[in-house]
Amino acid sequence: MKTIAITILLLTSTLFAESKIKANSRIVFVGDSITGLSINDKHGFNHQMKLALSQTFESNSVPELVSLGGSGQGVATWMNIAKQSLTEERFLDIKDVDVKINLEKKADILIFMLGMNDILCPYVKPTEKDMDRWAVDYMKLIDHIRNRTTPTITALASITLLTEELNSPKDIIRKKLNQRVQALTKKYGFIYIKTGEEMEKLLKRGRELDSRSRPTRDFVHPNTLGHTAISVAMLEGLGDMKSAEVLRKKYFETGIFDCSQKDHLAYAVTLEETPLSTDTTSYTINYIYTPQTGKKNAVNVSLDMQYPESNFHSQSSQSNQNSDSKKVAGHFKLKITPARQRTELTMTATADGQTITENIKLPAPWLVAAGIPHQKAWHGSDFKPENEIMECEAMLIKGDGFDAPLMIKGKSYPWQRYTASINYSGFDNPDSLAWYATTYCNTFDAAYATRWIYSEKDRKAQLELGHDTFSSTIGLSIWINETSLEPVSLTRGTRKRQYREISLKKGWNHLLLRSDHTTWQWQHICTLKAVGDDTLADIRYSIVPKQSKALNAL
Repeated sequence: MKTIAITILLLTSTLFAESKIKANSRIVFVGDSITGLSINDKHGFNHQMKLALSQTFESNSVPELVSLGGSGQGVATWMNIAKQSLTEERFLDIKDVDVKINLEKKADILIFMLGMNDILCPYVKPTEKDMDRWAVDYMKLIDHIRNRTTPTITALASITLLTEELNSPKDIIRKKLNQRVQALTKKYGFIYIKTGEEMEKLLKRGRELDSRSRPTRDFVHPNTLGHTAISVAMLEGLGDMKSAEVLRKKYFETGIFDCSQKDHLAYAVTLEETPLSTDTTSYTINYIYTPQTGKKNAVNVSLDMQYPESNFHSQSSQSNQNSDSKKVAGHFKLKITPARQRTELTMTATADGQTITENIKLPAPWLVAAGIPHQKAWHGSDFKPENEIMECEAMLIKGDGFDAPLMIKGKSYPWQRYTASINYSGFDNPDSLAWYATTYCNTFDAAYATRWIYSEKDRKAQLELGHDTFSSTIGLSIWINETSLEPVSLTRGTRKRQYREISLKKGWNHLLLRSDHTTWQWQHICTLKAVGDDTLADIRYSIVPKQSKALNAL
């Protein structure tokens, strides 16, 4: 009985803990562009929190929310802003909101949400030593602003998603920095706000109902639901469960989360470890079927393929995931040769005489090696590929050297099978290369990507080059059948696609590109485009090297 009583007491104290947000509280947010968008986006978290608080506080006592958010800012650069604001006006993303004036006023609650740009740019190297240095710098910034605003409560919000793959190289560092953020809150008695964790929950929950559900609009900045996740985490972290519930009901029980009108079938594709010596690729396709509220859960899920020549073999497994929710989960294990630009499959769920389908398109893969330091390709922000030719390049241009890791300046860089994914910039476009899927993307990193392209005839074609990011500086060097093309420079200001004319000969053709970047995002496309009335319907792709003397043999 004592155990039960203690348990009830603990639950009661958790559920009904007093909110830290009081009438007319002044809450100040210190952050980056996401904090800027809390106001500049009409669905931003500042607006959503105000909406909730206006329903739980009297009109004359609604807390004041002040957002100080600056695009591109990390911990160190925010310290520069804070110091500048000691003596001069300093404006960031939000019009007419001066950092100096707002840091001279008392903040009842002071909330920091930084770290995104430290990883994205990156300002932080992926080493334990540098991440520890970052945490020390963060605490210096916190102390500086606390001394000026004298808050009653200080809170640190965890870093939100900067890809939608929770095991990406960037995300691994995000979690490590969040561990350091949490350690600071424990050491200094601050509140830890689970903004990153709440966005992870949103991503997972959405993907159970819609295969392409997303909490961000560009893999960094939250969309409306992403801002809701941040708002809910902020309010719950400060103990205001009542206001958080207002937003949960408004946003998390409607739209795709409403199962009262239809069934849902969602899937996720995982590329399994497969030898690089073969084009036959192993995949796992996990699925979840969620029936309309009130329906029975007797369901059969099947998978069919459009192109039998693609060497399709599958195994399936299915089980009830949760007897209460009536969800059914399962998976298909596949071995496919994805020779077309997109290998199309159809997943069908049949339940209670009704059918729901999902079209799955598996992108053709690339063979890639990434994370190679190559600063000499740049003179400032100008791409100068002729400045340094890497020692391995002549071999790669000839179509050799793909059967072993690259050795560059004494370091090994392994080849990987890469397929585009909805979790990164460029989505699952087969011609997209989002390099943060393969490496942390340090400043001045380079990478190689290659494909062999089979054409049934001699033909003219084009390569379309471009990027799908909001901030990139990228240089591309491209070879087709050992012929060098004019280099391509892609920057933040050049979202317009560029084109290079190429000739494909009958048989196998070798495409090789080297991608160099400076900072920020690193993604681009390299798409084979038809000329005139050509449809490219016969084109096939391979990542298995073809010896130069056998290029004309299928």
